[in-house]
Amino acid sequence: MAAPIKPGLHSVLKMTSFWLVPTLSNPPKKTEIEAVGGFYITCFLTEENTGWTVQFNKGSAPRLLCNNTVPEVLLPSTTQGVDIVGVVNPQAASSANDKKAFEFLRAGFSGFMARRQNVLNDTADTTTVGEFLDARPVDITPAVIDQSAQTAEGVYVFKAGVAVTGDGFDNIAVVAGP
Repeated sequence: MAAPIKPGLHSVLKMTSFWLVPTLSNPPKKTEIEAVGGFYITCFLTEENTGWTVQFNKGSAPRLLCNNTVPEVLLPSTTQGVDIVGVVNPQAASSANDKKAFEFLRAGFSGFMARRQNVLNDTADTTTVGEFLDARPVDITPAVIDQSAQTAEGVYVFKAGVAVTGDGFDNIAVVAGP
């Protein structure tokens, strides 16, 4: 008998990246992810931002008269966008780094949210051919400026609602692109 497979544990701290991009193919192209009109939003986001959540739904089939049990059936899963919360300086000029994410989302956004996992996120805003991404088509509401809390820990934030508008893909390798 062979030894059991023991997968490694990988910390998520500083290892998740997000891009908002206007178009995205399957498989995703490096040129689409880094295109003008998109935005690497990772370093603006607070830790609550996971992009989206998936709920797996089950139901019950009819019990047959000859059976003692009711069988379960799988129903379509539900994918919901996680609203964006990011940091902002409300007094910064619109071109300042402290306000770029808010300005990108000021009028809302329709396109794709792409997520890369298990690659350090604070060294470059680019991706590499062969890295794996997840993505969902999204509509994002216009951003509003708020406060995270009225305490010493509070900071100025922007918030925007996120709706997943269709099917996406998971763990697909990035390819080169035109």
